[in-house]
Amino acid sequence: MVLIYKPILITVVMKTILRMSTLSLIGILFLSNFISGQETTAVVKNPSARNAKLTEEQRAMLKANREKQVEFKAAFRKTLSADQINTLTDPRLTRYDRIKSFRASFTDDQVAMIRDHRKQMNAQRQLFRSTLTDIQKKHIKMMAMNKKRLKNLKEL
Repeated sequence: MVLIYKPILITVVMKTILRMSTLSLIGILFLSNFISGQETTAVVKNPSARNAKLTEEQRAMLKANREKQVEFKAAFRKTLSADQINTLTDPRLTRYDRIKSFRASFTDDQVAMIRDHRKQMNAQRQLFRSTLTDIQKKHIKMMAMNKKRLKNLKEL
C-alpha cells in the first residue's frame, strides 16, 4: 500500500506544478499583450497631434499679430494723460472701480484707436482661422478644453 500511495502523490504534485506553470505562462502572456496594447493605442492617438503643428506661414502670422499688439500697447500708453495713469494706480479704489473710471476717462481719439485696433485684430484672426486645417482646429479646441478643465480644477 505504501508503494501505491507514493506514485499517486507524485502525480498529484506534478499535475499541480504543471497547472501553476501553465497559469503563470498564461498570466505573463496576458500582461505582455496588455502592456504592448497600451503602447499601440498611445501611438494611434498621437498622429493627429503631429499633424496639428502650425506651418511656418501660420507661425509668421501669429508672430506678426503679437508684434502689432505690442506696438498698439506702446502707442496707446503714449496717449495716456497723467490723470488716467493716476486713476490706474490709485490704491483707494477697487480694481473694478479703477477700470470703470479709467474707461470713462478715454478721449474720443483713444476710443477710436481701440475700435480700429479691434477691427484689425478681428480681421487678422479670421484670416488666421481660414488657414487652419480641420485637424488643427480640433487640436486647438482640445487644448482650449483642457486649459478650461485645469482652470476649473485649480478653483476647487
